[in-house]
Amino acid sequence: MDELDMELLNRYRHDVNSTEEDLFEFLRKNGLITTYQGKRVLNKAAVLLFGVNPTVSLRLKCGIKIAFYYGREPSYTGTPNLADKPVTIEGPLLVQINTALSQLKDWLSRAPVLKGGVFVRELRYPEFALHEAITNAVIHRDYSIQNDIQIKVFDDRVEFMSPGKLPGQVTVRNMKYERFARNPIILRALNRFAEAPNLDIGEGVKRIYLSMKQANLLDPVYESGQEGNFVNLTLYHEERAPYWDQIDALLETQGLVTNKDVREITGIEDSVQVSRLLKALEERKLIEPRGAGKKNRYYVKPGEKVTGLLNGLNGKN
Repeated sequence: MDELDMELLNRYRHDVNSTEEDLFEFLRKNGLITTYQGKRVLNKAAVLLFGVNPTVSLRLKCGIKIAFYYGREPSYTGTPNLADKPVTIEGPLLVQINTALSQLKDWLSRAPVLKGGVFVRELRYPEFALHEAITNAVIHRDYSIQNDIQIKVFDDRVEFMSPGKLPGQVTVRNMKYERFARNPIILRALNRFAEAPNLDIGEGVKRIYLSMKQANLLDPVYESGQEGNFVNLTLYHEERAPYWDQIDALLETQGLVTNKDVREITGIEDSVQVSRLLKALEERKLIEPRGAGKKNRYYVKPGEKVTGLLNGLNGKN
């Protein structure tokens, strides 16, 4: 109990209008205490939420690291292309979320970013998308893994890497509509603060997509476990690709698109021009190519299973 941030805990008790005078009973009723060998002890969620420094108390890498890079890729040879000293953020989860957002906003407001092929000093990322990306990483990460959340800032994008794969039935494909709480006690507690970082109504991912679209930026790109035990979200600082909304709508409807499909919905007659458009979407990980050779080439959303989608594909190219 000596390692708890009592100021933050009392703020939480005030925000939930608690009339419980006994602290242990309050913690028990909120799922933050358990019985172990006949003694009442704090559980991991309690320490993560209200510990002065959960990293030390739990001997667990459970903070946030932010690295700022020059260019579009990290350099692994010679001098690192870091633009500034990486930031390590520790403390209670609510403090981590607020501090990480503040650090990120401060850097993006000062650092040059790409806009139309030139560098400008302007924060165009929607603040909601940044905030929600950090909050989701903190709430839904796997706290059994010895790793911090990693945020990497490049000239053209920000990447949020959260330890652990997508939980339950959630996939990259259905995450806008599906819900599964890996850490329900953490989710509930953060939502009950007066200034809650999360709404807990299942709208977060959809609102990230909407806020990026309203800012005329590329859709967010999610990846899960392809090269490790993580969920990765990339927010690109690039204008939305031409015709992407029409292509995306068709992908949602029929599951795949071909060069011929794109020519029909865009009115572009040149198949080579459409191939270049599709290649640009592929490079931004918005679509994946499938099929052998140009004649049988088609495109799907990343990670999409194609079983049952191929009927009638012949002749579509």
